Amino acid sequence: MSAPLTLEQRVERIERILGLGEASLAAPLPWALRRSAVMREAAQLWGVSPDNLTGLSKIRAFVHPRAAIVMALRVSPAMSYPQIGRVLHRDHSSIINLERIGQTEFERDLTFKARAQVLMDLARKPEERAS
Repeated sequence: MSAPLTLEQRVERIERILGLGEASLAAPLPWALRRSAVMREAAQLWGVSPDNLTGLSKIRAFVHPRAAIVMALRVSPAMSYPQIGRVLHRDHSSIINLERIGQTEFERDLTFKARAQVLMDLARKPEERAS
């Protein structure tokens, strides 16, 4: 069994798969594809099924990746709370609460912060990530 990838290796792999290298700055990746990549990467980073991220369970193992997804989808171009709610199958008020949970965990937990930062970088427009 091979050693687990570092966060930097994961980001490089995602960028390579999605074609987000410096050459891709002229042709930005459509937002829908970046959003899908954020969802898939969150599931992989936390080791959960993508279906669990949109499911009804409220256990911590699923709430934390959802909170990180909300934080990532609120960066440029920022999605509204109702839009994110449709993606995660939740009400906009639940999304507001998830964002608050995410901000608290971002300040408190270094592992959460590193994982959330990967998702936020993935969600940003390529021209914003280059700066």
